[in-house]
Amino acid sequence: METHYLIDYENDGKNGLKGCEKLTISDFIHLFYTDNSKNTTLDIFTNHGKAELDIKKVPAGDQSLDKHLIAYLGYLVGKNANIQTEYVIISSDKGYDKVCEFLRDECGNSISVSRRSTIALKQVTQKKEVKQNAEKKTSVSKVDPAKKTKLNQQIQQALSSSETQYRPGVMNEVAKVVTSLYGNEKFMNDVHNALRGMYPEDYLDVYGDIKSILSKYATNQDKKADCDNKTLLHNEIQQILSKANVGKEVIAYVPGLVIKHCDEKNDLQTIYRAIIQKFGQKKGLDIYNRIKKHI
Repeated sequence: METHYLIDYENDGKNGLKGCEKLTISDFIHLFYTDNSKNTTLDIFTNHGKAELDIKKVPAGDQSLDKHLIAYLGYLVGKNANIQTEYVIISSDKGYDKVCEFLRDECGNSISVSRRSTIALKQVTQKKEVKQNAEKKTSVSKVDPAKKTKLNQQIQQALSSSETQYRPGVMNEVAKVVTSLYGNEKFMNDVHNALRGMYPEDYLDVYGDIKSILSKYATNQDKKADCDNKTLLHNEIQQILSKANVGKEVIAYVPGLVIKHCDEKNDLQTIYRAIIQKFGQKKGLDIYNRIKKHI
């Protein structure tokens, strides 16, 4: 799946580009700047990973850059209408959130669009968590060292027994990150964001393999927040199915089905039966096996 990053350079400057060196060939950077942009130094673009870089200078003026960026976002949405694509506006300006909400309302489940202040999710999550912990002491609960050790062991065991063949070192890396975040108020969400920053291509497999373990160590509030984050879950299921090339009909139907039933008592059973009924036993079972660990 392609990901397009639209950078409001006038708002955040080079800070918004943190993490761009880790981008892949499926990523695209569209950088917008004006003569008013702070510290416009093109030497910082010597390392933007494997992503394609497109620099656009627009006229300075009252919200001129915002208007050009939004217009180009609309152009990309129309251009890529038949392609699984994610759009991320990189800016600290929360005014863009209304634009993202509008596009999601108009386009429904066919679009993934969001805003954040930097390309790198991991760095943002960590900095935000540090700030929250400093301002609100209750956001991190006291951690039992014995439980932390057990969590580390269970994470490594789950990854070692996974059908996915991870490269050497991944088990230790993941276990270290998970245990460092254990005790956070939004433990599962923080782990998800950290893994996405570490493994852009494989984080869904990693998170899916350990999600059931994470839920055992999360607070009731964290579990509810994880289940209620339906946009995140929808995008995960959509990406998994797109990667599996199961067909447009499946991609259009299954994510919405999962969202509809994800908080029900017998959610897995209900989702399984609905998929089998619509796509038949063989194809339905294949689809269900691909998504069940992520629900």
